[in-house]
Amino acid sequence: MMTSRPYAWLCAACALALLAPRARADYKQLSFETRFATAPNTPAELAPLPTVGLAPSPAVISAELAEQLRERVEQQLREQPDGAQFQVLTRTDPSGVRWVLATLSQPRAGYAALADSFTAQLFDCLHTLSETSPEFGEYVGLLAGSALTDASRPTVASASASMLRAWRESKCTVRRNASALLERQRARIGAALYGMLTGEFDALLFRGQNLLDLIAQLSVLVFDRQGFFRVEREARLTAVLKAALGSGGYLDAKRDAHVLDDEFESFWSWTLSASQAQPDLGPRVLDTVANSCAASIQRLSQPFRLRGCADTRALLLYELRIADVSVLVPEKGVAP
Repeated sequence: MMTSRPYAWLCAACALALLAPRARADYKQLSFETRFATAPNTPAELAPLPTVGLAPSPAVISAELAEQLRERVEQQLREQPDGAQFQVLTRTDPSGVRWVLATLSQPRAGYAALADSFTAQLFDCLHTLSETSPEFGEYVGLLAGSALTDASRPTVASASASMLRAWRESKCTVRRNASALLERQRARIGAALYGMLTGEFDALLFRGQNLLDLIAQLSVLVFDRQGFFRVEREARLTAVLKAALGSGGYLDAKRDAHVLDDEFESFWSWTLSASQAQPDLGPRVLDTVANSCAASIQRLSQPFRLRGCADTRALLLYELRIADVSVLVPEKGVAP
């Protein structure tokens, strides 16, 4: 699912500052950072989905590394039931490739699976509003089908912002009301969240100005940069990338540090040790190291140290980090 199509938001998503490398410029650390882009307003969609992505930092990586990442992530996506909700996007620059694993906005039907959890979160947050406050009455009315007035919109907007803060601070479990009015609106709350996620609103429940007001207020909680959708999708993207990098095939940067730093009797000894450390070490890794560091019969039998080969820039080493996963990825460098 690779594409070089020039998505405008991708350019902004990948505009990252360079991280400082380790002691040597040829041993680079790449972490992954979350990128968020609000959806443009279009007449075709009442509640367009934002885009959430994970992009490497530094933002520009080599074409070889980008291809390795694409292969592993797309393999992982094919194994996931919700894999069709994500896509690897790339754009080639003169200095390399900009890469991002991003959420897809279409088809939206798959996002219905998030409706129940989002409904429970919103229901808890509504209980943080004081039962005697004007915003509580206005919010219940909005959920019940009433449109807001020009005077009440700022009040309800303040309540939406207050609930978002409470949710971000894990305070939605602190209840300030036990109103039965909310319980009576539970089904409508679920229908509203279903509509926000799928773009399909029940016309018997929501229509006209009430629907527009409802979308405007729920968008604060659901589609804000710090809202339900971004946080849930960020966690899912991280899980996909962790599985792609940590499912074997690469050396563990921490656990297998000896494979990087120790000196071995020969390249063959190193290969044996590396394969023991990571039994399913990918052939691409071994081929890259062999072609970069032991391309002649003479060098195959000489003492071998992976870090030493990287020091000559014949081999480039990257440490890719996502959450608690940290792997070493080799790439052919410049022949000494």
